[in-house]
Amino acid sequence: MSSNSRKSSKVQWIAAVGSAVAVATGTATIFWAGSQLLHRPTMKTTSDTIQWMQAIESLRNALDQQETVVENVSSRVNAITKLPPESQTAVQIAAMKADFVALDKRLKAIEEAVVDSPGKALSVPLLRQELETFKVDTQKGIDSQTKQIDRIYDQNKWFIGLMFTMAIGLIGLAVSNFLQARKVGA
Repeated sequence: MSSNSRKSSKVQWIAAVGSAVAVATGTATIFWAGSQLLHRPTMKTTSDTIQWMQAIESLRNALDQQETVVENVSSRVNAITKLPPESQTAVQIAAMKADFVALDKRLKAIEEAVVDSPGKALSVPLLRQELETFKVDTQKGIDSQTKQIDRIYDQNKWFIGLMFTMAIGLIGLAVSNFLQARKVGA
């Protein structure tokens, strides 16, 4: 993600949050004022009507003020998004500073882990070494089994060859004896 789009999304996010806060504040003000007016005893006098009208007017003024605040925030956000190139580098530097702060926090967390429990910090390399040893041993076992399978395969080839040779020899002996018996009987 480029820095301009990241900056633009941050600015949009800030604008959205500012707008949401303004709308929520205006809505809360309206509901609060309305609930205050509703809980008062109602009398059908002109002074009550005047008070109601003043309350409604004050709510309208508060809503107008909130709308003005939202417009100001929107205009500021638009101004920020249209920064000149010099200001863009300043924003990039600020983003890099924030990244460095985050990296510094992560580094401190790692340092604290090492300082607080050195046994845990040393256990990770030892586990890696044991895993590597297990991997080497497993590979040796696999190689050994492969060699044994190859040896058994070769023995089977020799055994099958021997059986075939014996079968040919026995067939040859039987044919020879049969022919010999024919000659003797003829």
